[in-house]
Amino acid sequence: MLTGCGLADNWFSHWHASSRTTVVSLYDRQRVSSLPVAALVAYQFVLHGWRAVCPTYDPYRLFHEQTRGCLFDFCRDKTAVEVKLRSGGLCWRCRWKLRRAGVSTGPLREALAAVRKLAAGQL
Repeated sequence: MLTGCGLADNWFSHWHASSRTTVVSLYDRQRVSSLPVAALVAYQFVLHGWRAVCPTYDPYRLFHEQTRGCLFDFCRDKTAVEVKLRSGGLCWRCRWKLRRAGVSTGPLREALAAVRKLAAGQL
């Protein structure tokens, strides 16, 4: 779900488990990022869509503070989201944790390649 309103904690997205949906705020987006809206939306699909495929998948268990160009960079600094989406990878630690949880990283990396192209304006 997209909204033009700011979220209560001034973040750009939230997962709502009870309704199994993600809310993406476009409020003030242009001030902190030049990313196309399609890249932000595709990122949310990739990040949370795997919940439907693998019941043991919980992206919040994988988030890390360091910005590594990984899907699971926390990006406390909103401008780091651009680095994450333009790099669109999986660090070795996250690949290992995903495999351990039974998530196939091949299709996930293919989906991230599409996010990278959207972030670069190539799609």
